[in-house]
Amino acid sequence: MFYPDHPMNPVRIYLFDTFQIERETASGPSPIPIRSKKLQTMLAYLTLFRQKPIERPQLSQALWPRAGAAAARRNLREYLYRARQLLSGIFPHTAVLESDEQYLYFHLPDSCRVDVEIFAQTVAAAEAAPVPEQAISLWEDALALYRGDLLAAVYDDWADAERERLRQLYLNALERLAAARQNSGDYSGAARAIQRLLENDPLEEAAHRRLMELYVAAGDRARALQQYEICRRILQEKLDAPPLPQTEALYRAIQTGQYVPPIPPPAALPPLPRPPFVGRREELAQLDAAGRRARHGRFQALIISGESGQGKTRLAEEWLAADDAAVILRGRGHEFEQTIPYRPLLDALQQSLGQIPWDSLPPVAAHAWLAPLAQLLPDLYHRLPRLALTSPVTDNETAHHIMEGMTQLLLSLARRQPVILFLDDLHWIDDPAWRYLAFLSRRAAAAPLLVLGTFCASDAAPEARRRLRALLRDPAVHLLPLPSLDAADIAALARQTLPQGEAAAAQLYRLSQGNPFFAAELIRAWQDDPAASPQRPPAAIQTLIENRLDRLEDDSRAALSLAAAIGRDFSFDLLLAAARLPEERLLGWLEEWLARGLLTEREHGRYDFSHSQIRDVAYRRLSRPRRQRFHYQIAAALEQRRPDDVDRIARHYRRSHRPAQAVPALLAAGRRALNARSYAEAAEIGRALLEICRETPAQTGPAEQLELNLQLALAYAFAGSAAEALSRLETAGRLAESLDDPARASEVALRIAQNYWVRGDAPAARRHAERALALGQVSPDAARETAVLRLLGRIAVAQGYFEIAVNYLNKSLAGEANRLNQANIHGYLATAYGHLGQADAAVTALETALRLARELQSPALLAVMRVNAAVAWNALDNWAEARALAAQGLEECLAHEIGVYAFIARAVLGRALHFLGDPAQSRQHLRLADEWAETHNYRLFRYLIPLYRAEIALREGDAAAAKTHAARALALAAQTGNRWARRRIDEMALPLDD
Repeated sequence: MFYPDHPMNPVRIYLFDTFQIERETASGPSPIPIRSKKLQTMLAYLTLFRQKPIERPQLSQALWPRAGAAAARRNLREYLYRARQLLSGIFPHTAVLESDEQYLYFHLPDSCRVDVEIFAQTVAAAEAAPVPEQAISLWEDALALYRGDLLAAVYDDWADAERERLRQLYLNALERLAAARQNSGDYSGAARAIQRLLENDPLEEAAHRRLMELYVAAGDRARALQQYEICRRILQEKLDAPPLPQTEALYRAIQTGQYVPPIPPPAALPPLPRPPFVGRREELAQLDAAGRRARHGRFQALIISGESGQGKTRLAEEWLAADDAAVILRGRGHEFEQTIPYRPLLDALQQSLGQIPWDSLPPVAAHAWLAPLAQLLPDLYHRLPRLALTSPVTDNETAHHIMEGMTQLLLSLARRQPVILFLDDLHWIDDPAWRYLAFLSRRAAAAPLLVLGTFCASDAAPEARRRLRALLRDPAVHLLPLPSLDAADIAALARQTLPQGEAAAAQLYRLSQGNPFFAAELIRAWQDDPAASPQRPPAAIQTLIENRLDRLEDDSRAALSLAAAIGRDFSFDLLLAAARLPEERLLGWLEEWLARGLLTEREHGRYDFSHSQIRDVAYRRLSRPRRQRFHYQIAAALEQRRPDDVDRIARHYRRSHRPAQAVPALLAAGRRALNARSYAEAAEIGRALLEICRETPAQTGPAEQLELNLQLALAYAFAGSAAEALSRLETAGRLAESLDDPARASEVALRIAQNYWVRGDAPAARRHAERALALGQVSPDAARETAVLRLLGRIAVAQGYFEIAVNYLNKSLAGEANRLNQANIHGYLATAYGHLGQADAAVTALETALRLARELQSPALLAVMRVNAAVAWNALDNWAEARALAAQGLEECLAHEIGVYAFIARAVLGRALHFLGDPAQSRQHLRLADEWAETHNYRLFRYLIPLYRAEIALREGDAAAAKTHAARALALAAQTGNRWARRRIDEMALPLDD
């Protein structure tokens, strides 16, 4: 329950714990992504203090306290613009953020609800409630809203006072709830409230005594005595003092049996084992049909969709358990690991490495696509010791090679027996994994392979839902919606699990609404207390879970919360290393958790929470300092046991009290994401790096400053801030020179040149590449020199210095061992030879480039080479060849999302079609190419469009239009230092002003 008096809430703003905005949709709440932490903080400030106008200087000083006045004003203008852009999409019909020269006015519509305001209103309603039952319900509703302290990650002064006010309101609410539950005879509920109080102030001795009394009242005398020991230990460690006489007296009274609880405690029954599997006959039949089609060599994908707790995973596991003929590979998505490219697929493939017939893999293919895959799946190096490490990856075809490598491994298994790839929680997989599923459907269409997945729309981000819709367009991919269980199935469940049988079935169905997980939890509550009759709807499930957790001893419950901090699907070894506890003790607790149905055991010694809601409740019970230290312990354990698991190491360090220790792991994860062409993941990692590095104090020595600036440059590049990355690289270059380190200075100069090249600034890229080459002569490095020569050759082609380009490219070719790079060099050579009119040399280079692309089995590389071939034939005025290759290359580049080469293909196609007598299609392709360049701010070859238009206008007799287009072409070419455009326009004999 979120807002008890407002069932329809289009937009919700959360300020407790972390800032978040959600929009209510038909499929459930949908978070609105806001990547910038500073923008989040600004919106939180505006929301919190919107009751009166906010002065501009007040806001800028609050957000940028260490910046100068002018810089703070500039920052404020920029972020106000970004805030308006965001808010106009959220509230399209309301002017939410208005301003004048002095004040800002923030008006949220009535339909928008803010959690801190609803919290305060609900507390006030509870205090005024006429009857205890209503007050208890309102206190529970208010406390459920308090997800954590106000804006827990914001440490600015303006947030502190409001944070403390709300915290005191929260603590008072806990006191009032405990008193109300105690007065109503609910001693366990009162104890839970006091436990939450102690989490906030463990030195409050009166709360310890009250908890001891409540435990005795609930019939748990042993736990009351244990609570005294906890109190005594905390006081000794923190204050070096014994408990007060009142506490000692209560302890002795309980110990000797003189303390009498108000009522006798209820008897408890042993916990229920896993409920039986009921219903799902139609769904099982559909799974059987998909399995039969796959076994007969028709690729199938079946996605089981349903809400949380609907039994998607249970259905899949029950069906898989009956299949003994197929190889079953398992992977799953994780909510906090969506920045890890292909993670669930790599987990599944890891299980298959021992079954793959390695001798059946063709050698050429192995080196073409297993080498890039091995960067993500290092165990491949153990299986294929001769597999060489690849050089740093910069070309568009790498993602295809990784996907092809995974597919070939699956196909090698499928040649022996059918394969089932089970991917649980697809709604949390990363974007590259989604793209791979679409690729696999096309690539393995005739293989005995079934992909079985589960998907929860309410947990999925909009992008994941869009990816699923796109995947379902494939006729081999089917959706299996999983409804709630019907009344007959719930009745069958009640008959098999409850002594009341049919008598309880109707109530069980009403309370669970057919949700299998909720039904199981309600059954467990009835088994614990047969006289109980839960009247609350599924919103009470959290309370039921808390009741189950309360039956664990304190240390066991803390260890379970540590497991929750690790996440779903963990190993005992990792938990043991992070917990730093005796092995036998932890094993005993693990067996208890399994027996109580809190965890389930999976293959390969791994464990999982039986439902995500159990994990969430166990995790939310932790105080913020305890959460941070648990994450630190987990990260340290991962560093010792799995140093290559940089993504998880970084994630846990970031959530710890020492987030700066995540920097090395984040950098490694970012490089891996870039190598896998996972740009969205790399950008997300970059933003995390920037957030951490901004808080890192500057190092004192130049060597440390150099390393920090290189790290920051990489972080800015990941985050898409090329200007900031360049600034850091230039600082690193100066530091390298001050250290008299020519090798490092050459490396930095090359990276600066690459940065300028990506931005389309060819003149600056050329200057720094030439400097990298000169510095490299002092400290030679063959690989770096080859990379510099290759870049200089590409720059020379872009600037129209084709003779120089041929020289550089041939020199780089002599030292290049990587066949991917060789193919690209030959493609550029073909372009250069074509513009020089050397047809034979251009054809030879083209044939070599296309041959290498085919041998490497890379469709993306082949598409690029076709575009290069079209450019060469275009330069040689062979319109038919240029049109055919450009048209094919365009289609393939669009399919592989290679935007720059699709632009070049359209430009060439537009020119060729004009000369072949199709002016309408010619104009359309030139227009589309120009629009793409405008949208993407593409500069390098943009001059081609007005240049070709000038040429066409001149042929059509429109000298004025030709002159206008030619002038624009010259202006664009001048930005990149291109001289060829000037020469072509001179050949047209157009009278242009210089």
